[in-house]
Amino acid sequence: MRDAVPVSGELAHGQIVDRVLAGVASAAYLVVEQSDQPAWAPSGGEVCAQLADQVAVAVFSVPRLPAPVDPPAPFATISVGVKDPLTNGALISEARSLAQSVRGRLRVVHVAERSEHAEARDLLETTVHRLDGLEVSSAPTVETSIEVTEGLPVSVLRETSSDSAALVLGRHHRHRAGGGTLGPVARSLVHRSGCPVLLPSPSRSASSGEWVFQTEWA
Repeated sequence: MRDAVPVSGELAHGQIVDRVLAGVASAAYLVVEQSDQPAWAPSGGEVCAQLADQVAVAVFSVPRLPAPVDPPAPFATISVGVKDPLTNGALISEARSLAQSVRGRLRVVHVAERSEHAEARDLLETTVHRLDGLEVSSAPTVETSIEVTEGLPVSVLRETSSDSAALVLGRHHRHRAGGGTLGPVARSLVHRSGCPVLLPSPSRSASSGEWVFQTEWA
């Protein structure tokens, strides 16, 4: 029998974004249910997007009716969508840690023009090898595959992550009040995806103490 988890609840009226922001500062994760409204609906996926723009914790966007993962852990796959293969270490590391926690596999996905495939794969392989070298001996081994392909990023990531336990995406850094903002790919996928979408938490700036939504997670 698993340990009991204490659960508390609150029924509140008013602006949901403001209410969540007021109580999420001490959380490890913020879990938000994806909307089932059409993508063109004015408020379709904006609650999750607005929260991810401002909170300094990791955000999990969970489908209303998530597809079952088959087979389950220890063979679950964690997919990570990488925008820039040159600045991706933090994001891949986050996805790798998640794969370790479920004793699963890691799939690194990058979308690029065909002429860029060889260079992108080399850069991603270098990053994966570097992370392998930094791994402590007691950590579970993570089987990692790298997929570099063409197409529309949203469509490719939605398709390649359809069998995943989670899809890890980055948050862009923007110099504006409130911190970061979601890029168009992340904004679309937190609205509707076949699996939970994890947006890792930012880090604190050593100089200012402010939360920084790192460019390498973009």
